[in-house]
Amino acid sequence: MPCSGKRKVKLTGTHLDFVEELIQSHVQQQVLFPRNSSFQILTYETPATENPQMCSSTVFMKVANQTLACLVKLIYYPDPEFTSFTTERLGNDIRIFIQKSADKLEMTPAELLVWGIKDEKQHPCILEVKENCNKTDCFMCEIRGVHDANFRAIKIKYGDTTVWIQTLSSLHLALLILHFLLKCSILTVLVVICVRLQRQTSSDY
Repeated sequence: MPCSGKRKVKLTGTHLDFVEELIQSHVQQQVLFPRNSSFQILTYETPATENPQMCSSTVFMKVANQTLACLVKLIYYPDPEFTSFTTERLGNDIRIFIQKSADKLEMTPAELLVWGIKDEKQHPCILEVKENCNKTDCFMCEIRGVHDANFRAIKIKYGDTTVWIQTLSSLHLALLILHFLLKCSILTVLVVICVRLQRQTSSDY
């Protein structure tokens, strides 16, 4: 579960249609209600946790005058970290590849909503597949009927949480390159000075 909560959980068992309320141990004061329930299946949305690190939570079900604990505990992990995206033109459509740091959330495309942002307009991006790419989760979606692939930002929503990812502008990219070259130059000068001092010290002896 992400720490921000609002993830759909499916419980299986018997007589689940009699469950009136649910409670999780880390927020015992918060009453949860089933979204859907039947004899064998019950679904609800998890609450958030204030603990940014991993924690566990027990689920309790209230049935009539009894409160019963589920056997399986839910594990909360830090929220997903979306790192970057790239775009690709595909005929009259735009394909967007979204990179996310690998984690234990096992997030699926069905849990995400994505929009491409261009000229202050939001274009829905239809999620299709998820792949694992060398310690990174890759989601792919398509924006249909848009010819220009020049999207500078995307908006991603999961649960009640919304995050934005922006591409670097030419100015920011140039500043990053300049900063890198400056650090390399300083390091080179220091190495040269150290080598000369060592040679001078050796010649004095």
